[in-house]
Amino acid sequence: AGAGIGTAIFCDTQAYTAVMEVEIEEDSASVLKHNFPHSYLFNGDLRDCHITAKADVAFVTLSCTESSTLGDGGEGYFDNVILGSFKILKSAEPRVIFFENVPSFYNSRPFKDLRELLSTDYPYWVGPIRIDSYHFGSIAKRDRSYALCMREREDFESFRIPEPPAFRRKKLKEYLDPKGTEHEWKPLDKWMASFQSKAEKNNSWADRS
Repeated sequence: AGAGIGTAIFCDTQAYTAVMEVEIEEDSASVLKHNFPHSYLFNGDLRDCHITAKADVAFVTLSCTESSTLGDGGEGYFDNVILGSFKILKSAEPRVIFFENVPSFYNSRPFKDLRELLSTDYPYWVGPIRIDSYHFGSIAKRDRSYALCMREREDFESFRIPEPPAFRRKKLKEYLDPKGTEHEWKPLDKWMASFQSKAEKNNSWADRS
């Protein structure tokens, strides 16, 4: 699930309500719990998730460790979660599955395997569609690709790829807090100690220090 930015965008349309998140990172899970207090949250390895809420749409943003230029490229890391992901999606029975990831993820064998597993129930596919958030008004570039798969032909035929809107690009100073704003800063030493302690918990941050 990540920290739930994609879920928040869905909810902001007021057409969706969060019903469940699956997230292995404790910090990200705490953010999800705060922002979606009425949604079921599973904080752990998705392969150990055995309770699934039914959903109309599943938003899937799986680890990009092998595909991202920032990842460690650990061979075989991602293969282990494909069957777990398929099990959760199969049980949730969403009408539409929405994938978000780095562009190279969609050329990986794990994604192709997951697509093959899903294709019987989800015969209609769109994408991957490559979109940079900078062209939609973001202050920073975020090159990502998206794919959707659908059960119903009606959903497939009604889907339209979004076009970048016309807008006035803001200047950096418009994103910054006004002069005189007081902030509560966390000491760098305290932040680093928290970051490095994650290795002791044997989670996926362990190798990032």
